[in-house]
Amino acid sequence: MKGKQHKFWHYLLMVLVSETVNLVWLGVGIATAVSGYVIYQFSWYSFYIMGVGMPLVLIGLSLILFKLYELFGVLGPSRIKVICIYCGRKQE
Repeated sequence: MKGKQHKFWHYLLMVLVSETVNLVWLGVGIATAVSGYVIYQFSWYSFYIMGVGMPLVLIGLSLILFKLYELFGVLGPSRIKVICIYCGRKQE
């Protein structure tokens, strides 16, 4: 059944789409961590240090770590088999 198998270009496109989405979210994580750090750095002796600054830094760092793991984890053979999100077919 040659018609049901995915082509190389299809996998390449899906990997590029997945990597682009992960890079955008990585940028969001970096922006969140930097904004939390700025709030933490310039809010001396106030509620914003612990109430706003530190949670934003922690959320940004966890998002950065998660997306870095996904950026490097997308290239595994088991991940490439199920990466197609547009046609819904799985490679057998």
